[in-house]
Amino acid sequence: MMPHFRADLREDGLKFLNEFIGIAKKYDCLLMDIQGNLVIPEQKEVYKLAKISNSYKFLTNPKEILSSLSNDNKIK
Repeated sequence: MMPHFRADLREDGLKFLNEFIGIAKKYDCLLMDIQGNLVIPEQKEVYKLAKISNSYKFLTNPKEILSSLSNDNKIK
């Protein structure tokens, strides 16, 4: 099992996420999101992935993401 973590995107200054990026950089790691996208441990790259995540979409427009999730689960 691969180690994993979740960062709270509501946190002021994203301190936890930024510190985690720093640790990943120090140990020459790559970071992967839940869909398998890999990025180098740079703020800009990690933030790009965060902005396309369902978590971010929920924080910015909860009705839209909940609606799309319910549509995806309909039996065809």
